[in-house]
Formats: sequence, structure tokens, C-alpha cells
Amino acid sequence: MENRRDVLSLNEGQARYLLIDPALRVGGWNLDDRTQVGFEVPVDGYDAEPWNGVTDYRTF
Repeated sequence: MENRRDVLSLNEGQARYLLIDPALRVGGWNLDDRTQVGFEVPVDGYDAEPWNGVTDYRTF
């Protein structure tokens, strides 16, 4: 990323792809193995309002 303004202009998908996913991989997460990591996983017992009731990433 060129500068802070570039980072702030990213949408959620771009931020995940360019910033979050690489950081998780450095931390040892295997994002390609769906038996280890889930995406957009519903959260049991979570009040979805005002949010959407899912977590972006989850390890199993």
C-alpha cells in the first residue's frame, strides 16, 4: 500500500485480501484448508442487531 489514504479507501474484501489474510498466514493460519479455518461463520447466541451475527474468520 502506498500510504494511509490508500488503506482507508479499501473496501472490506480488499482489506481482507491485502492486509488481513497475509497477516493471518504469517501467524500460521492455513486459509486454504477449510477444515482448519471457516469464513463468515454464524455466531451462536449472538444478537445480530445491529451487526450481521457472523464472524469473519474462525479456527476449528
